[in-house]
Amino acid sequence: MSRTLSIEIETLTPLWTAGANSRKMDRLHETGIIGSLRWWYEAMIRGLGGNVKNHESGGCQFDADAYAKHPELPKRARLKKAGLCDVCQLFGATGWKRRFNMEIGQGEKLFEAAEKDKILLPSGRVHPGKKGPRAGGWFLMPDSVTGKNIPLTFRFTDPEDAEKMKILLSLIERHGTLGAKKASGNGVVRFRLKNNGSLAPSPVSTVFPWATSARV
Repeated sequence: MSRTLSIEIETLTPLWTAGANSRKMDRLHETGIIGSLRWWYEAMIRGLGGNVKNHESGGCQFDADAYAKHPELPKRARLKKAGLCDVCQLFGATGWKRRFNMEIGQGEKLFEAAEKDKILLPSGRVHPGKKGPRAGGWFLMPDSVTGKNIPLTFRFTDPEDAEKMKILLSLIERHGTLGAKKASGNGVVRFRLKNNGSLAPSPVSTVFPWATSARV
C-alpha cells in the first residue's frame, strides 16, 4: 500500500481558493483546498455515523499522556481516548499534526482583470436592493483556474489514509465541489489517478469498518 496518492484534476467549472485578498487570487492555494477537503470530510464522517467535534466550542486537543496509557487499544479508539475526533485524526488538531502533506499544481487562468472586474452570468431574476434593483446570477471571478490535468499529490504518514482520501475525492466528484464560491458554481471537478488510472476507492465498509452506514 503506497503512502503517495498522485491525482489529476479536470475542472468542469473554474476553481477558486482566493488568497490574502478574498476577492483576488494569485494562484491556487493549498490552504483553501485543504479547508474544502476538511469540510467535506466532516460531512462524510457525520453521514457514516462517526465522531465529529463541534469546533465552534473549541476543537480537539491531543493528550499525549492519555494516548500513552492505552497501547492496547486499536488506533482509532486510542486516538479518541487522547481527545481526537475522527476528522482531527486525519486533518490534525492542537498537538497532532495533519496526517498528510499536499501539493497542488497550477492550471490556466480563466481571464485576468482588475480586482473589481468579474463577469455576471445572469439568471433572469431581478433582486431589490438599497441602491435599486440588480440582476441576479452567478459571477465568473478574475484569475479563477481551469485545466484538464492539474496535478494534486498527497503524501500520507499512514498508507491506509490514502484509501480514506480516495473515498472523500469520490464523494466530492459525485456530489460536491472543491475550493470556494460553490454558490457561484465553482469547483465542479473530476479526479483521476495520474496516467489516467481509475480512482476506484476500496469499499466504505472496509476503510471505515465502524460506519453505521456504508453509503456516501
